[in-house]
Amino acid sequence: MAQHCPKLPEPRKASPMASHNQKQATHRQIAVVLEELAEEVEALGAALCMDMEIAMKHMDKLQAIDLIAQKQRSLGRLLEADSPAEEVERIAIDVLRDRMRLSG
Repeated sequence: MAQHCPKLPEPRKASPMASHNQKQATHRQIAVVLEELAEEVEALGAALCMDMEIAMKHMDKLQAIDLIAQKQRSLGRLLEADSPAEEVERIAIDVLRDRMRLSG
């Protein structure tokens, strides 16, 4: 004779407010990590700039490193913004600002 397992209760769904708060907390944590990465990338660029030979030979790559940090910071601020559309318009990097406009 087959035994039946007791029926487990259905998992409770998070309330819309709880889900929204969790999403905000996640966005804040992502923003924190993006800021940390920006600091690390800038420190790497600064360390490489200490060697003038490297700095002169690879200036374009060092500028790209700086741009990466700027993009990370812009995206972090966007994640935390109360008004993302307004924050998009504050992005100083044209290419990134245009990409974020297209995503909306």
